[in-house]
Amino acid sequence: MANLLLIEDDEMLGLTIKDNLVMDGHVVTWKEGLNELSEIDPATYDAIVLDVMLPGKNGFEILQHIRISSQVPVLMISARGSSADRIKGLELKADDYLAKPFELKEFQLRLERLLRNSPSSAVPQVIGKAKFNYQSMEIISEGQSIPLSLHECKVLRFLVSNPNRVLSRDEIISAAWPVENPPSTRTIDNFIVKFRKIIEQDPSQPKIILSQRGLGYKFVPQE
Repeated sequence: MANLLLIEDDEMLGLTIKDNLVMDGHVVTWKEGLNELSEIDPATYDAIVLDVMLPGKNGFEILQHIRISSQVPVLMISARGSSADRIKGLELKADDYLAKPFELKEFQLRLERLLRNSPSSAVPQVIGKAKFNYQSMEIISEGQSIPLSLHECKVLRFLVSNPNRVLSRDEIISAAWPVENPPSTRTIDNFIVKFRKIIEQDPSQPKIILSQRGLGYKFVPQE
């Protein structure tokens, strides 16, 4: 069961989506639009379904507001299905973009994928001596909150989501920078150094994020 926010001003479509999500066992809050961005707290939800063309604030404005403080999964839906609109949504950090009209089954599968691949904000992941909260973009270590940048969050999530698998630097970059200009591989190395200082008992002898010479990095969960 997930706690979902649906922002869709088409009454018939909104009701159809909500009813089907409720039938799947989810809790759904449905809003037809927002006049003020402060009307929602993104951290409250496990995922957000967001239309682009809305009364009041449009979907792109809402998404920008969400990404200031949260990495909650966002599935954008819109009648504006041009490549330019899809690219804009992805550049603003939407996790997926589905053009209307769409098959309800495809919508459900896309949303399920986002929920399956995203750590829940309600249950931070224990990593070594720390707890990683992807949606609030922070690591809690020894009682201290250490904020992470958007790309640091994406890199760490990609590692954690692929346990015991060697990931090349290029793979990691593609996952964390899907549409932006990619950084150098040295950026990934610097991120790893930072993560180890926070989560490892002895950063000089890492046991959680391992280097594989000439190949990349591997995340090894600890029992």
